Amino acid sequence: MFAHRFPAVASLVALAFALCATPTDAQVTVRQVDWGFGGQVMPGVFTPVSILLDNPTNETFDGTVTLYRANYVGERRGAALEEPLFLSPFASRRVQFYVIPLDSGESWKLEAVPEEGTIEEGGLSTTLRKPGFPDKLTKQTVFLLAPDDEFTRVPGLPRMDESLFPQWPEATDGLRAVVLDHAPDWEDLRQDSFLAWVNGGGVVHLLNEPDGSPVKFGGPLTVMNDPASEFTVGRGTVYRHARKTTELTEAFAKGTLLPDATVPRMNAEDDAFEKRREKQTGSYPVAYVPTRLEEEILPTLRRMVRPEHNWGLIHILCLAYVAALFPGVFLVGRERRGYPATLGLLLVVTLTFGAALRTVGRQGYGEGSSVRTTALVRALPPQPGEEQGVTEVTQWSDAFVISGGDYTFAVPGEATLYSTGQASEPVKGVIRNGREGSITADVPPFSSRAFVSKARRSEPAPNVELLAGSSGTTADGAGVRLKSLRLKIPEAIDSRARLFAIHHRHVYPLNLSNGEATLNSSQDAIPLGNLLTGYGFALISGVDVRPAPYGEGVGNDYGYGYDPYGQNYGWEDDAELIDRGLDLSARQLIGRDLGFLEPRNLFRLAAPKGRVRVYAVMPLRDEHRILGAAGLELPTEPLPNQNGTTILSYEFPL
Repeated sequence: MFAHRFPAVASLVALAFALCATPTDAQVTVRQVDWGFGGQVMPGVFTPVSILLDNPTNETFDGTVTLYRANYVGERRGAALEEPLFLSPFASRRVQFYVIPLDSGESWKLEAVPEEGTIEEGGLSTTLRKPGFPDKLTKQTVFLLAPDDEFTRVPGLPRMDESLFPQWPEATDGLRAVVLDHAPDWEDLRQDSFLAWVNGGGVVHLLNEPDGSPVKFGGPLTVMNDPASEFTVGRGTVYRHARKTTELTEAFAKGTLLPDATVPRMNAEDDAFEKRREKQTGSYPVAYVPTRLEEEILPTLRRMVRPEHNWGLIHILCLAYVAALFPGVFLVGRERRGYPATLGLLLVVTLTFGAALRTVGRQGYGEGSSVRTTALVRALPPQPGEEQGVTEVTQWSDAFVISGGDYTFAVPGEATLYSTGQASEPVKGVIRNGREGSITADVPPFSSRAFVSKARRSEPAPNVELLAGSSGTTADGAGVRLKSLRLKIPEAIDSRARLFAIHHRHVYPLNLSNGEATLNSSQDAIPLGNLLTGYGFALISGVDVRPAPYGEGVGNDYGYGYDPYGQNYGWEDDAELIDRGLDLSARQLIGRDLGFLEPRNLFRLAAPKGRVRVYAVMPLRDEHRILGAAGLELPTEPLPNQNGTTILSYEFPL
């Protein structure tokens, strides 16, 4: 009887050994993926993605976890983001990456590889759940709750675990407002990040705690203990509501917590302007698509590198090469009547002319590397307890090299975020975000590498002061206009800077004289939408642009196939190419800074009526030059031959 049972017992024993022997096949698993804020992401901005990883085995995992964008067949697109990962047996850990989503069709792959091993030996390779994109391109409002709170809800608002709030404020562009009914239990780094987000323009709605008492904060957040029903923290605003979450209705959430005060409703003036514009153009402009800025600006910067080849000499060398091959090599071969001599001469001729053509072609690029970059610099007020303000710097850069190899690029800052910002080509490289962040990528010879970076810096922007300013309604009472503005401009701002102010729906050129900037009375204000699409006036000196086409009595002046500068695409003159590219990039970045997200709302875009935004567009400042070097080490010196634009952004209350 035992003999008949032995095969079954042996099978069970073998199965038990197999189960015990396969923990490395699933040493890291993904338990949960949280995209953005409340499960929603904004395209084109740095966004957090939090991934909860488990180690369900009795073996320690020590290795690297990598996240990258993939195409429809799983091939890598752009550079990979990399983080170290250590998981004790049966432990869990949350890893947070910062990416720039581009569209709802993209996929993201996660890989975990042991330090000594491969994916097949205890690692992980999986495709993550796709991020959610909002139906309307608006920043998100979320209700923050404690990690162990499974039941508290605010009607009509998505919930978000407070532990998922990004530890770097550079990744909060997709967040508009936060609703709280308690003081979050955060470490210092996350508290500083939240305060920096509020100081930069975030909105906080404070409800009463479950026991009915007001929320009380500690540490750096004590500045939010002001008992007023509404108060400001830097550029941000805090509202107190004498209600508990159990007393909220969906109508209250939609009417009070969700509306964005920075997006004014249409009035009679707006409606008349919109109808006139649609009649003139017949459709919406196609030259400005904010959700794909990275895929528009970066190629523009790349096209600015144009070689100046000596084509006459190249043609002569090519003809001489052909003549050397035939009849030159042919005649020598016939005379010598030997293969070794003929092949040797052929090799010498090929190498000689190859080296000559390479040398001449190399000279067309100026025999040096170059960088094109556009920097948007937001001047932020001092945070509570600090004396000087900070700057938030977002840069779009393209670095061209003549010698191929691995290059590491970085920007100054306490913590930096990077992205290749495109989904069209694979990039052999690694991105490390956070403190001492950098991007390392393989750059072939005579080619370039484009990337996006964002950093918050402790040094303040040049100190522009508001001396006087006022606004009022138009004569017919239907619109709002800036009546007066006077600013003190420091010498640190380049005298070549183009200065202008944006108030509500219009742009006002400024005159600079004796250290003061005032409204330019000789130049009319233009609609904000016209400036962003490339009309009105140039932002870069030496560039000619078309006048604003959407005024009274103007026909359809927007021609498809033409750029806003009145010429066909594909500029020929190198200086014009660079200047126009920088001008176009500056307009796109100003639209991003204003929060413009929806193309169909281009001519409805407005800034708050009670504030004025001031911009200074100037040649690239030294502190915004890109750091870079060949190799894998973190660079400390700027790359040579850098050209570009710095856009300083200030905001003042009227």
